[in-house]
Amino acid sequence: MIEKWKNFLNGSLQVGLLVAAVVIVHLVVWLSVLSYFYNMYLILFLFLFIPIWLFCVGLSFRKQWGQGSLLIGSFFAVFFLSVAFLPSENTTSYHIENVLIMAVLGSLSSMFGSVIGKLIDAWRSGVKKRRERRSTPPSPTSLRM
Repeated sequence: MIEKWKNFLNGSLQVGLLVAAVVIVHLVVWLSVLSYFYNMYLILFLFLFIPIWLFCVGLSFRKQWGQGSLLIGSFFAVFFLSVAFLPSENTTSYHIENVLIMAVLGSLSSMFGSVIGKLIDAWRSGVKKRRERRSTPPSPTSLRM
């Protein structure tokens, strides 16, 4: 039982570090684009591209880590990055709401990537089974009528 929790927490920590690295690299690119080209639509596009990166993380690493590790790790990574980098605008409760919304959206996008990956795997295995059934020659007893 302890080994199971240890593996879960270890996987969550690994996911959190990976998601943090992906988000930080993306934010560095976003800030460099912001400093060179001040185009509102390009900046908005790059900012809204972060959930797509998290979707790709969930899609790519779904077999290595479970869905729970992906959910918890990405939630805490986005949560701590949002607390660290988002300025507190008005009140603490408003800031906490924004941080929680970003963390939930980040974790849901990585979970969505994992779920889509599992659906793709199920579809591929079904297609493979159908091909195997079609490629097997009929038995001699089934040809008699």
